[in-house]
Amino acid sequence: EIAPDEFNYFGGAFVALFQVTAAGVWIPSLAAPDEQGSLMAGPVLFLATYVMIVNWTLLPISMAALVDRFVAASAASAQEERMQRVLKAKETELVKYALDPLLRFLTAHYIDDADLRSRLNRLFKLFDLDDIGRISFHQLCIGIKQLNFRPRIHL
Repeated sequence: EIAPDEFNYFGGAFVALFQVTAAGVWIPSLAAPDEQGSLMAGPVLFLATYVMIVNWTLLPISMAALVDRFVAASAASAQEERMQRVLKAKETELVKYALDPLLRFLTAHYIDDADLRSRLNRLFKLFDLDDIGRISFHQLCIGIKQLNFRPRIHL
């Protein structure tokens, strides 16, 4: 039996290979000579090959994949943060004055002056709650809340 203490069961073998891979320890029973005084070359050669393949090939590939994923996630997060800042800046830029959302709504895609006048008349009728031909500040506030603009208009 070669290295019976380390390889009696799967868990022990796994731990022994992990320790060798991490360069923590060498399996002591492999370095001991047998009854004739010769070293067991097969297991030593296997472990040396195993360490070279894992440490020089698989470990760098795994680390490169992890670092690549980390960099991609960081870049995506930074891009999302930039987009949020740009959108917030545009939102604050677009709402320089309190009634800007209302003005954008009225002037968006109008055809001519008659169309704009018609839109203003409909808006006036919506705001004139008591049908007397005048709009009070209170009626204006209620009418604007009914339109539910985003961003909200605060008067």
